[in-house]
Amino acid sequence: MIKYNFKNFAAIKFCLVIAIFLLTINTATAEIIDSIDVTTDTNGDVKALIKFVVPIQKVRYFPTGKSRFLDVYFNILDTVSPDQWQNFESKHSPPSDFISSFTVSTRDLKLGPKIHIDFDRDVEYEVKSGKTGRSILLILKKASSPVTQTAQISGAIIPSRIGVKEGYPPFPQIILPERKQKDVSPQDAQKSLKEVIQDANDKAALLMAKGEESLLANEMLSAIVSFNNVLNLPANKYTEDAQLWIGIARDKSGQTPQAIAEFETYLKLYPNTINSSWVKAKLASIQQTQKMTPIAINAPLPVNARPKVNLIPTAYHTDVFGSLSMYYYTGASQSTTVSTVGGIQTSSSLTSQDQAALFSSVLASMHTFNNEFDDRVVVQDSYAKNFLTSGHDRNRLSAAYAEVKNRISDYSVRVGRQSAYGGGVLGRFDGVSAGYGITRDFRINVVGGQLADLTIGEQPKFAGASLDFGAKSSFGGSLYFINQTVEGILDRQAIGGLMRYFAQGNSVFSLVDYDKQFNKLNMFTLQGSFSLNESTDYNFLVDHRRSPSLSIRNSVNGTSASVSTLLDQGFTIDDLMQLADLRTPISDVAQIGMTNKLNERWQMGTDISVSNTSALQESGTLNPDFTVGQEGFVPAQPSTGNAWNISERIMGTNVITSNDLTMFSVSLSTSEQVIVKQFLMHNHAMWNNKWTLDSTFRLSLQNDTNGGEAVTVSPTARVSYRMNNSISLESELGADWTRNRPNDTDSTVSIREYMALGFRWDF
Repeated sequence: MIKYNFKNFAAIKFCLVIAIFLLTINTATAEIIDSIDVTTDTNGDVKALIKFVVPIQKVRYFPTGKSRFLDVYFNILDTVSPDQWQNFESKHSPPSDFISSFTVSTRDLKLGPKIHIDFDRDVEYEVKSGKTGRSILLILKKASSPVTQTAQISGAIIPSRIGVKEGYPPFPQIILPERKQKDVSPQDAQKSLKEVIQDANDKAALLMAKGEESLLANEMLSAIVSFNNVLNLPANKYTEDAQLWIGIARDKSGQTPQAIAEFETYLKLYPNTINSSWVKAKLASIQQTQKMTPIAINAPLPVNARPKVNLIPTAYHTDVFGSLSMYYYTGASQSTTVSTVGGIQTSSSLTSQDQAALFSSVLASMHTFNNEFDDRVVVQDSYAKNFLTSGHDRNRLSAAYAEVKNRISDYSVRVGRQSAYGGGVLGRFDGVSAGYGITRDFRINVVGGQLADLTIGEQPKFAGASLDFGAKSSFGGSLYFINQTVEGILDRQAIGGLMRYFAQGNSVFSLVDYDKQFNKLNMFTLQGSFSLNESTDYNFLVDHRRSPSLSIRNSVNGTSASVSTLLDQGFTIDDLMQLADLRTPISDVAQIGMTNKLNERWQMGTDISVSNTSALQESGTLNPDFTVGQEGFVPAQPSTGNAWNISERIMGTNVITSNDLTMFSVSLSTSEQVIVKQFLMHNHAMWNNKWTLDSTFRLSLQNDTNGGEAVTVSPTARVSYRMNNSISLESELGADWTRNRPNDTDSTVSIREYMALGFRWDF
């Protein structure tokens, strides 16, 4: 039976956001941040896995070491159109006993793309690539934990952060000793009884705080030592708590006989305390359980074996968390065109409001867990109310799923709308995904459902299976097979896999997808990062892919007909495959980057890339009267040729204000038609832990092969005010000024001004 904790009306909050979701459910969205998972390892370091819904490559992060906020730059290895990129999309980290919460938000595509991470204090961290090619791993060092930092403050109070939710009594509140500076004299050698007790209380407080940290980090032997040292001190205010928690620590470490002895000692010394009933019940539960031989802490396990666990389930705990945000956007454009004909200038102007919309977004997650199960329900939805007469409202559902995970048997099942994490699934889908760890290093997965990101035509249905290997080693990967149909017709049938290697800060990741129906390579990616010394990092990328992904549905590009309609009109599968091949271009990208850490304040990053999109042959039928055949008509499109880009970024802290983050960037882009030079400056500053200002200035100069030129100046400012830990107010002001001169006689000056105002509530 699941026991829920309804503190702070958690269930009511969840029901509220679910009600909002039910009123707005519709199609899928393309927000790129999927979720944030927080765990801790045996060293006490906290690992936050930031998952994306698109394949990415981490390029660099800044600042390095320790800071209040952090920027992580990455490449998106897929096509994301401007309307799909959610500027300032935000995700709040889930509740955790190990760290204070933090916020992850996207930033303008002009700046990266990148994510910005805000902590509530200075944190020591490290950033690595995730193992799936769709995630970034943020490692928060143990020294950054609240207890460690608070322990440095004289007289500080450390609230309990462990106990009730795990089914244990609450850990005691720790009051750290006052630091006293005094001269030592012979009279101090003989302490009074009061001074002896106070000295024992002070030492015990520090030991209890250390013991709690060890419990949170799952370092049971260290916790046992800390609590035992408290018991070795003269009787003090923490003696009873130490006796209780040394029993818990021994039980959690598998030392069953010793745990029984510690609990029996507690009952002899404290038979009628507030925690004695819990100890009696715990002791009875242990004694009724079949005695098992404890596994040695460092004993090697048989190859690929999973240790058998005789588990005493703890009580369930439920966390409800999420966010609700609403932003009103408005924008207006004015353009003035001057034309010269026969020496006479003619001027014309046009002014219009091009944006007036209210964007609402809701995310709600209910997380229920104990020492065996880890279950959750997640809903995320956004709604855009368009106030322009020419516009339309739009609702997008990102996630709506229920998930069950068993920590011991290592199986998981997720049902509903969810994001793909590989296995050949190309986007969000409505369906089921499940996995089972057959050994410590091998896991089988199955997935089935229908894609949810498409807005035209029937949603393709698919089923697939995959095998993960090397989960616990530096070298590993996955192999998969997937079968996808549309309108009952085979749409895509592919085999593929990924290989990865992560060791000592170096990584290599490769992904291959081969379509068996077309007998063509659909996707190949090779990326990696490595360091030659402590101050310089390198990254590389080679990406070859069909864009969009190769499938039979691409045959109907350029027509309103469906696949089944074309088949009814006499087209064969081979005809459709030929059309699909002709209408699916190939995109190639190669990039190399270098990050040089100049010193603690400054970092320099260099990126050189070349990209090319292949030409498309003319396909379909265009009649003399400009009508098209049943299969539609797609005109020929030339290749983009090799487009080169070189950019240089310089990033620093404490540049304009104290504790700020500043980036200067210059870039040069060249292709067969256009040359673009760009300068960009961005600053992120914070005052009084409440006010945040993001300011950006962009200058772009463009020249084309026909003699035309364009100049664009774009300043932007975004101000945020944090009312409390839950509610933030935000506003944004910006403008784009562009002068376009296609030739010597004509010119157009355009000015677009825009504003946004809204709030965000994290609960």
